[in-house]
Amino acid sequence: MKQSELLLGERAHAEGERWAVETRLQLHLARRRASGGWPGTVSEARARVATHLLPGLVKAGMAALSIAQREEAAQCVYRSARDSWSRLREPEADEESDK
Repeated sequence: MKQSELLLGERAHAEGERWAVETRLQLHLARRRASGGWPGTVSEARARVATHLLPGLVKAGMAALSIAQREEAAQCVYRSARDSWSRLREPEADEESDK
């Protein structure tokens, strides 16, 4: 694996984790419970790649990403956010009453 691919994967994973944490915080600030399935979409992940990931990669000296690389990065961001959410989410009200 090339160094640039490794950097892209690491940054995409970190961006997904950051997205999940931010989403949880936003829900709490709105006095809503951070529960259930991951509320984000792949379209939102693509937007995060464009606004959050690409500028950092350019600063790190990476060449422009192809459309396929951008899509792969968006999928990685989405998976990372969804996986992080499953660890961060709060139990549903009915899950708590079952205990």
